[in-house]
Amino acid sequence: MASFKLQTMSCPLASRELFQSPICRWTGTSQMVNGHLQEHTDLVLEPLQFEWPEIGQNKVFFSKVDHHIVTVAIKYQSENKFLCHASINDTELETLFYKYELELTTDYKLSSIIFRGLRLQSLPNMSHDFNTPTNRLQVDIQHLPEMIRKSKKIIAIVRIVRMNGCPP
Repeated sequence: MASFKLQTMSCPLASRELFQSPICRWTGTSQMVNGHLQEHTDLVLEPLQFEWPEIGQNKVFFSKVDHHIVTVAIKYQSENKFLCHASINDTELETLFYKYELELTTDYKLSSIIFRGLRLQSLPNMSHDFNTPTNRLQVDIQHLPEMIRKSKKIIAIVRIVRMNGCPP
């Protein structure tokens, strides 16, 4: 695994991009962040499945993939639009090895839609990546199939996949 330079960073739950006031005030080096993220046990999901946030809400969840902690952030943008961003705390090279897909389904899994193929991004760049269209998904609830849109709950399932031919 390629090494990456030590830099000071904050917990994603302190992101001003997502939260008006920080939920967590932890700061540390990039080497320490994976250990810290695991301390948010109520937000570490395996499998990475959660109820889609209501209009106006932002959410952050974590999951383990290989030796990484993946951070998935959902940001309310406007009206019925949300942005989804997934990242790992590693080098830009390592981010090329993974992609993710987002499945939105009804609470009874009667209907679903899958957004595929985006690669993971680097965690320290999360705020920048929300503003870069190629680095995040945009989900417009109004454009989802009617059965999903009218469901009492929309369930999100995020799958992280190591791309074929990439080193372990």
